[in-house]
Amino acid sequence: MWGISLKKPPLHPRKILNTLLWVLITGARWCDVPVGAQWASRACAHKYLGQWKENGLLQLVLTALQEKCIEWKLIDLTRLAVDGFFSAGKGGGEKVNHGFKGNFGG
Repeated sequence: MWGISLKKPPLHPRKILNTLLWVLITGARWCDVPVGAQWASRACAHKYLGQWKENGLLQLVLTALQEKCIEWKLIDLTRLAVDGFFSAGKGGGEKVNHGFKGNFGG
């Protein structure tokens, strides 16, 4: 109405990426995101995480970062580990009969 824009200017992508990487690397909760000049707010970073994931930008950024880390030998690919916490339960398949107390054979 008076030529004043109430819309905030877009945040620099580096601040958003700093915040997203901090959460991914530390495994911290969103409510623990640091506050400061180099960080995005947790609400802003979370919003962009969803947008970047949906439009494929997050995967492109993470892949490019991984490639650079391998090139600069910051990642040791000779040592790998798998976290079993996220693995599926024992057994499976059509011939397995799972009951209340687990696998009863099949």
